Amino acid sequence: MKRRLLLLFYALMSILGIFRVFYWLNRYRRSQITFHNVLPDALLDGSPDLGMCHPVSVFECQVALIGRRMELSAINEGPYGPLITFDDGYINQGEVAAPILEKHGMRGQFFVPLESIENGVTLAVDQLQMWVSYAPPGTYQLLGQTWQIDDADRPALCATLFQELLRHPQQWNTLSAQLDQAFPLAQLALPEAVRRLRFVPLDGPALKALAARGHHIACHSWDHHPLALLPDDLLQSQMRQCWEQHGQHCNDHGFCYPFGRPAEVSPAVARACKEAGFSHAFLCTPTRPSHYAGLETFALPRISLPCLETHTFILDAKLSGFETFVKRILRSA
Repeated sequence: MKRRLLLLFYALMSILGIFRVFYWLNRYRRSQITFHNVLPDALLDGSPDLGMCHPVSVFECQVALIGRRMELSAINEGPYGPLITFDDGYINQGEVAAPILEKHGMRGQFFVPLESIENGVTLAVDQLQMWVSYAPPGTYQLLGQTWQIDDADRPALCATLFQELLRHPQQWNTLSAQLDQAFPLAQLALPEAVRRLRFVPLDGPALKALAARGHHIACHSWDHHPLALLPDDLLQSQMRQCWEQHGQHCNDHGFCYPFGRPAEVSPAVARACKEAGFSHAFLCTPTRPSHYAGLETFALPRISLPCLETHTFILDAKLSGFETFVKRILRSA
């Protein structure tokens, strides 16, 4: 019912030309759009680890609409063309997403965590998602507590465990070992195609190949832990390490914060990013919170498109900026 009412409202806005007005009003504001993973439709089964994945058919539809609605320009060759970004740097982005962009005459910006590129290890947060998705039902000890896995509650458990990690950030460094002890990651019964495309990071040669095809590669932190939870000295050290080593794999001086919400990106994090030498940095929210005053280019907002959404009205509401405008009005009411 809620979706039907939303579609009716957006249909009215489209008929009245409101979306066209918002596209025009925002014509000098670059649309910064974030994706994570793009997988063949047949591999998506609704498990939590695939919750940040676009099916190929949906991604194709969304990219085609972006191309029709917005001025197309290669990254950094025009200030107002769409900037299509990808976080986390997994194989599917190079082998599945990038060719689709290229088919539509577009190039993307790929944000990669440097440690996973160096050692080929899946990010801790993705190990958590993989483990919760595929560990057999049962009772497990993890993060100092007892947890029950059953098939109906896997998505909720994944969200709960992530919040627990935010409350106890010291657990990030031991998460992989704890998961492996609870049930070995290597024994999880996930399809091999999913394991490879979704959980194996791009390596140095693959990134160089992407760059040679016109895509941009930029830094997504060192180990993808929430930066706002780090002590100041470790935050400064990690930012310096990222700046000193990003040139080995990156051809862009931008930065993307892991997770990218205010809880994980404080003004101190944005300041540390600027002081390290990066030229700009991205959040993962559609608007910039006010407490980043003076650090605007290090708190650039991005919009995300729903992983299963192909309806033009809903996509237009997001891409035009209309949805963000309405939400801002409702919050201030």
